[in-house]
Amino acid sequence: MAAAKDLVPKDGYDRLEYFLKLRLADLGMTQEELAARGGPDPSTLAKVRNRAGQNTPKAATLLNWDDQVGWERGSCAVTLLGDTPREVGVITTGGQITANEKLVRLLRQAGRANNKMSAALTTALAENERLTRQIQAALDTLK
Repeated sequence: MAAAKDLVPKDGYDRLEYFLKLRLADLGMTQEELAARGGPDPSTLAKVRNRAGQNTPKAATLLNWDDQVGWERGSCAVTLLGDTPREVGVITTGGQITANEKLVRLLRQAGRANNKMSAALTTALAENERLTRQIQAALDTLK
């Protein structure tokens, strides 16, 4: 069974897109809402995705994306290189998020994380049960 970490792209645009999608989900925001705030719209993201081997977006563009999703400046750039983006306390464009909004978003994020962990635990327990049966069957053949 592959670990969840194995599913995260190692570097490049696929990695950035992976973390952008996670961040939007954490914020309860769609790509269209992000675009309305001044972030990249879906067509821009598609253009970047389809330009393999070409130059990455300009530094100013990446910094703008950082600002729009509430990451520390430079997070998009280091994510392209294989690192992980870092969240800042507030989203700087479009005003600060209120404490209540942040709490609601964190509760949603915790709920999603709980659901993922529960599903992973169920899968792990089923795999453990299957292996236990196989081990028992192998031991029975030795008797």
